Amino acid sequence: MTGWVRYYAQQRDLIHTLQRDGFAAWVASASPQLDVQVWAAGLDIPPHRVIGIQSLYTHGRQSAHLRGCGNFPDGADSVITYVSGKRCFINQDVFGIRGAAAFRPAPPGKRPVLAAGDSSTDVVFASDAIGAHLAINRNNTELMCQAYDNADGKWLINPMFIQPLARRTRPYPCATSGHTHADGSLGPARRADGSVIPDQTDTVF
Repeated sequence: MTGWVRYYAQQRDLIHTLQRDGFAAWVASASPQLDVQVWAAGLDIPPHRVIGIQSLYTHGRQSAHLRGCGNFPDGADSVITYVSGKRCFINQDVFGIRGAAAFRPAPPGKRPVLAAGDSSTDVVFASDAIGAHLAINRNNTELMCQAYDNADGKWLINPMFIQPLARRTRPYPCATSGHTHADGSLGPARRADGSVIPDQTDTVF
């Protein structure tokens, strides 16, 4: 199996600039925590600032069960660092919010300043940032609907760093199928106030 670890120069520059200016940089990923900790070390992010899927151990051996979050206890195997689960673990591990409240938007003083992602599964946690939400444009419909709608004026969009995709020729279908429900069905993308996001044109590529 061919495998490698890639660090984008732009990514490294952003993280080191934040660290230089006094911000604590964290990595939240839906990959196994131990793997992500190895990758993060190459960006000078210590292991305790990495949040990934965490297995439980019994007598020093990895089990098939997972660490819980919010109102789901360890071993319930009901939540991982994915979609709303990513928000939960950030709220819990970074800001100390416990119980079911970890799944809800935190008070402004307990939110990330900047959050960045490139997938629909990053929309929830990226939207929580109080300073800026950075979307890497991979033509992902749900993420780009939120980013181009820019309801709070804080969304930033950047093309992919290597072989960026060409401009999407058709608008993103935000008003009809811009959101993926928990059961996998599609519906309209909505703003925080519940209003439907109209279809959006791809302009940053």
